[in-house]
Amino acid sequence: MYSCPNCGSGMTFDPARQALYCSHCGTSIQPQDQKIDGQTIDSNTYQTHVFCCPHCGAEILSTDDTVATFCSYCGSSVLLESRLEEQDRPDYVIPFQLTKEDCEAAYRKLLRRAPFLPNEMKQDVQIQRFRGIYMPYWIYSFEKDGSYSVSGHRSRRRGDYVYTKHYQLQSDMQAQCSGLSYDASSKFADNLSSAIAPFDVNQCASFTPEYLSGFYADRGDVHDHIYRSDASELAGSFIADQVRKDPTYRRYNVSRSSMAGNFRPKRTEAQLGMFPVWFLGCRSHDGQHISYAVVNGQTGKVAADLPIDIRKYLLGSLLLAVPLFFLLNLFLTLTPTKALVAAILLALVSLLISNYQLNRIYTRELMLDDKGLQSIPRPQSHAASTNRSQATKKSSSSSFRSSSIGSTLLRVFGTMAVVWISLPLLAILATSGIFRSGFSIVLLLLLWFGLIVYLMMRIVKRPERSRSKYAVYSAPMSDKWPFLYKPLLAAVIALILLIWNPVSDLYYYMGASISLGCVVWSLFDIIHEHNQLTMRKLPQLEQRGGDLHA
Repeated sequence: MYSCPNCGSGMTFDPARQALYCSHCGTSIQPQDQKIDGQTIDSNTYQTHVFCCPHCGAEILSTDDTVATFCSYCGSSVLLESRLEEQDRPDYVIPFQLTKEDCEAAYRKLLRRAPFLPNEMKQDVQIQRFRGIYMPYWIYSFEKDGSYSVSGHRSRRRGDYVYTKHYQLQSDMQAQCSGLSYDASSKFADNLSSAIAPFDVNQCASFTPEYLSGFYADRGDVHDHIYRSDASELAGSFIADQVRKDPTYRRYNVSRSSMAGNFRPKRTEAQLGMFPVWFLGCRSHDGQHISYAVVNGQTGKVAADLPIDIRKYLLGSLLLAVPLFFLLNLFLTLTPTKALVAAILLALVSLLISNYQLNRIYTRELMLDDKGLQSIPRPQSHAASTNRSQATKKSSSSSFRSSSIGSTLLRVFGTMAVVWISLPLLAILATSGIFRSGFSIVLLLLLWFGLIVYLMMRIVKRPERSRSKYAVYSAPMSDKWPFLYKPLLAAVIALILLIWNPVSDLYYYMGASISLGCVVWSLFDIIHEHNQLTMRKLPQLEQRGGDLHA
């Protein structure tokens, strides 16, 4: 603990003053290499208290010996075990710019835009559990000094022919790109760290332990090579954007991807920095999951896992549906055919949303969307390990197959076959009297066009790579079917009635009611899936036992 030179009381770093501050006598001093409890810190290490959670194994650091009463990562309200250690000194630190009051205000502003949030997440007692933690980040720098080669081309038309000449452009380059940062903690989810990025590394200061006074710090456990390739690609894209401003490269139509792909840095450097993050964890009712909220302690940018209260959602939907119903009646007359077409469109939308969310849940549950976490060996069940390995292998093999010319051609011809088969069916439906108005025919055409566009996007879409930081893996159909059959059933019922074309409108209204009922049923699933995505499994870091429900 840092002692005040005037009164001897403890001093903490005050973000508002950007200095160590004594609340007892009001003394402020600038951070510099001081002494902790009379012990001098050498240039490469510093002495700190390591607080370890007995439940999940998470470790946070602090220069203060104040008792830590809860774990930020699993939400356990217990005394954390403490020990004194020497830690390697990071290279840089970005001091906290926002006070805890600023953080809480930014978070409350976000909550005001979430009307369906459960009440317990808005309570002052919960919000006041925000904790300031310095998170470790790797800061990458790249330099290029030497030859640079890219391909270009120029075309000209003569009559009915287009002549293209290809060129290999050689040049000397001196370029530098620095300040690219990626979190170095496996406990900090990649999607959360990315959501509150970027940090302004121009405000970095040389690290001294004084900045930690009154705050905590996370121990970095992710090696710098994990994100080195991502940082290199980002640096290549940035440099390509700058180089393409040269008129010579524009004249020869050099593509951005070609320039970025040919960027080979001569020197790469990774330094460790500590960046300020306000951190909040909220346990679920069953004690099995936790949701997180994080605030950038420099810029105030907020990211949070915000679940939906189903009761609030139903009440809000009901209040919105009544005036919307009367408003639509002023401009649109609801006919049986329109009701069925609307049911089909809503069913397809809910099918796509539910399928995407189930894939994300599968990816999140197996922790496949976090490169830093994947790089750390952790104890897990044999089944989870097998599923994770199979998912990674499946993604890698599918990416390899997708890159082959034969597979791409097969998918192109398959899409063309769907187009040619669907055209006669489209003509039959449009001329058979099933769609009795121009409005219905337009909806049919839009639906057909949307299907073709979706199929084409699946062809040209770049396959997800197994090493991708934001990859979404496809869940097994056996896991998705209990959710997807509901919107699919709604679309099938409505389509059968449109093709059958019964005489009585009663069949239309009954079919539309059943279809829309299935759509509403699937809507509950979508809300449930959303809440699953906002509640993460309790972390089990280095802990192989313990009471998870404490």
